[in-house]
Amino acid sequence: MLYVQLKERLFIFPGQKIVLQDVADVLGDDPSKAHAALQTEMDVQSSEGVWRIPAAAIVEALLPMGEEISLLGADEVFIHVTGDKKYKLHKVRAVLAFLILFFGSMLAISWFHSDVGMEDAQRTFVRLVSGRETVHPALIAIPYALGVAAGVGGYYALIGKRKTVSPLDIKLNEYRTKAEKTAGKVP
Repeated sequence: MLYVQLKERLFIFPGQKIVLQDVADVLGDDPSKAHAALQTEMDVQSSEGVWRIPAAAIVEALLPMGEEISLLGADEVFIHVTGDKKYKLHKVRAVLAFLILFFGSMLAISWFHSDVGMEDAQRTFVRLVSGRETVHPALIAIPYALGVAAGVGGYYALIGKRKTVSPLDIKLNEYRTKAEKTAGKVP
């Protein structure tokens, strides 16, 4: 009996050979047969793109071993075949995306504060607390801005060593899964 648990995804370079060990974990009653199963080569396209290996293809590759097969977990594996050029551009794209998001959120918060009259509210708060009039309420504006940044970082689990899943992680996983299901081609 072989127990096969498929992995969710695999990232490889064009032309790279794939064995079952790359796409699944295999356990068996006979460790030598399980080890032999892990060395089974998988047929995957070498051209760039997202490729899908259904569980049926993995069962078909293992049938010549003559063992009973039990599948666990996912029903398909997504193989991302990407070239070296794309990996080099990931950092540049990440920096550009961060800058766009940073300046976009800065403008959104600034415009929101302008609409609701945040500066007047902060001046009033400083006058109530200190008893003095101030033109630029930096004593309250700076901690407020740092608090907004810390709140966003805490909400998205960017700061601190928590073992929770952030809403950003959930949305990214949903997006990745939908993109794979849409773009995944069967070799």
